[in-house]
Amino acid sequence: MGKTTPQPVYLLALESSGTTCGVGLCAGTEFLGAITLEVRQVHSRLLAPFCQRLLKDAGLEPGQLGGIVVSQGPGSFTGLRIGFSLAKGLAHALHIPLVGVPTPEVWAYQLGEAYNPVLSVVDAHRGELFFGIYRWQEGELVLEGELSRLPVAEVINRVQAPAWVTGPASHVLARHEQARGNLHLRFPAVQPPSFQMWALLARGWSRFQNKQFLDLESSEPLYMRTFKGVS
Repeated sequence: MGKTTPQPVYLLALESSGTTCGVGLCAGTEFLGAITLEVRQVHSRLLAPFCQRLLKDAGLEPGQLGGIVVSQGPGSFTGLRIGFSLAKGLAHALHIPLVGVPTPEVWAYQLGEAYNPVLSVVDAHRGELFFGIYRWQEGELVLEGELSRLPVAEVINRVQAPAWVTGPASHVLARHEQARGNLHLRFPAVQPPSFQMWALLARGWSRFQNKQFLDLESSEPLYMRTFKGVS
């Protein structure tokens, strides 16, 4: 008898942490496709239909999925809540693992190993940034320290060695008056135009292989602040 061909592991990814409303699909390391829309406040209406459409276009049933990947934040409180609720609901209903990937990590990964280290920034509003400094080490993207939230000026002052800046709030940092005086800040000539689903799936697949799953009962997005009506 011939050997049985292993069935691919399909992962469905959801992104709702910011402007991007998107879903993506992969079979292991093979990126199969994505549906994204760069419009605010549509996640509650479109995220679930995007999932259905992407699976239908790929000829897959929900029961064939092996795991769910979700962009974990920080970012928009409302968007994160919507995406996380849908992701947890799918994982629970299908009895499959849930994997979370911090949003700054996805932006850092999009730049590639040529950019090292990377300062990834997300708008926290009220003159603050969520940020993380990532470094490539032996082919792996590693977070130095922890994700933090600080005023923009303090984030700039923290950069005491050359670092590439990326993330949905890179323009906020670039326009700050103190940024012009910090020669360590480097801005890539070509920034990722938006959150890229292939990067979320790549980071999610790595965690899936290492069985770094979120607890379906207790896991929460990385809000990193108390909700006060700003999304």
